[in-house]
Amino acid sequence: VLTLAKRFESLEQPARVLMDNQAFLNIELSRVQEERRQEMADALKRETEYQTRIAKTSAGEQQVAAQLKAERDTAARFERVRQMFSGAEADVYRQGGDVLIRLKGFNFEVGKAYILPEHYPLLTKVMQASRVINASKMVVEGHTDTTGTSAVNQVLSLERAAAVKAYIVNNGGLGASLISTICFGPDNPIAANISSEGRRLNRRT
Repeated sequence: VLTLAKRFESLEQPARVLMDNQAFLNIELSRVQEERRQEMADALKRETEYQTRIAKTSAGEQQVAAQLKAERDTAARFERVRQMFSGAEADVYRQGGDVLIRLKGFNFEVGKAYILPEHYPLLTKVMQASRVINASKMVVEGHTDTTGTSAVNQVLSLERAAAVKAYIVNNGGLGASLISTICFGPDNPIAANISSEGRRLNRRT
């Protein structure tokens, strides 16, 4: 009996060692698996962040490209409008996001606000220019020379601006609600009022 007991004890000891080793291996395997899962999660997070950065960069580049294209398109449209008018007809320039057309070949008679038929083609060019630049609104400025009183010239300049507005509206240009008028009277001359030619140039819109 003693011999069997001792033999059992001699077998039990290695079995206990094997069980302890197996438990250790199981714990170690769980730790390694958890580390792998964490590594994969970290890698996925980094990949997601990388793809997000790429997407943001791509979107930013597309936005910049779109802005450059819009600016080039605007510049090209402005150049088309500028070339529509001769130097004797108008000065065309940009002021911020606006296109300004200072008509020099379209003038009014002294004390009058009606449009002479000879000026219809030039106003037609103005309407064509508004379509080229896709104008969403228009401001018509009326001016006079220094003939007459300041009060009379304020009214006269407004009537001149209103006449141009009416012509554009009635001939298929922008709608009336999209055109505003401003009167300056003789306050913003483009030529000296000391000569008849200077006064003619100042009777304008």
